[in-house]
Amino acid sequence: MAGSAGERLNLDGSLDIEYEFPWRTGWREVTNAMDTYHVVPTEAGWQLQKEGSERPLIDGGSKATLLKELQFFMNGREGTVKIHTRTGEIEEERTYPRRADPRQSKG
Repeated sequence: MAGSAGERLNLDGSLDIEYEFPWRTGWREVTNAMDTYHVVPTEAGWQLQKEGSERPLIDGGSKATLLKELQFFMNGREGTVKIHTRTGEIEEERTYPRRADPRQSKG
């Protein structure tokens, strides 16, 4: 039996799917499989944080050291990493794995 579906985008960017089958109707949230991470400065150096969390996933002394460790951390994961400057601006954005990049661009 086939069902029909609709979509609605929430203010927080999540997507809900409306489903209608003969035995059940309603809404369910569809989560994005890609996580977002941030490389941010701290008083002690640099760290990697998952968006929405303040707990560091990687604590590195220098930015260069953290970026090397980042390669190993992201191995086997899908996500976007936003690399910040000391002033908090986004300097670079990387997608892991590269084939998951939604657009063809440098970065």
